[in-house]
Amino acid sequence: MDYEENNIKYKIFISPMKDTTGETIYIFAMTSLQPVDEAVQMIQDYYAYVILFVLLLIVLVSFYYSKKIAKPLLQINETTNKMANLDFSETIPVTSKDEIGTLSDNINTLSNTLHSYINQLQQDIEKEKQLETTRKEFISGVSHELKTPLSIMKSCISILEDGVASHKRDYYFKAMAKEVDKMDMLIVDMLDLAKFESGTFKMEMDVFYIDQVIEYICEQLALEITNKQLHVHKQLSHTK
Repeated sequence: MDYEENNIKYKIFISPMKDTTGETIYIFAMTSLQPVDEAVQMIQDYYAYVILFVLLLIVLVSFYYSKKIAKPLLQINETTNKMANLDFSETIPVTSKDEIGTLSDNINTLSNTLHSYINQLQQDIEKEKQLETTRKEFISGVSHELKTPLSIMKSCISILEDGVASHKRDYYFKAMAKEVDKMDMLIVDMLDLAKFESGTFKMEMDVFYIDQVIEYICEQLALEITNKQLHVHKQLSHTK
């Protein structure tokens, strides 16, 4: 039961029970509710401050975790945008071992792999361009070189048809045979170039004497040198 005296509330507890003789006795207990009322009043007085403190704490914790999560995500977004523009100069700092840290590490690995593949592709493209340039230059050179033996053969045939220098028929036939061999060598070179472009060509290194090559060239061009009244001076150290 409740009891109040001097504006102080009390709680009274009465419990009946029997003693050893069988008589009914009553246990009486009374306690003051003033400490409880004071505690309730204190809570009510500081309730607004507690709410403000809790709200402020929630805001601070939310701001901390949002920065902790949002900053790596913003860095990931910035780095991936640069990767989309083929800029692989920036990497994502891995500051944690959670899912975001794993994602950052995977993106860095992807960036390095793409950068390596793109560089290799650019090198392959550059090699292909150089090979195409070499091929065009070679074909142009071969086309020019083919004109020379054809011109020589045409001149020899004209001389033989006109009956001029009939005593040198064997010489002109040999000259034409050499030019045919030269054209055959040029065709073989073109076939080797085709093999080189397809990747099936195997280059074999060998020793040769440059003086013999020069002698052969001068011999092949002897007719043109004579017709154009040119003088070729060469000084070679002949090899055995």
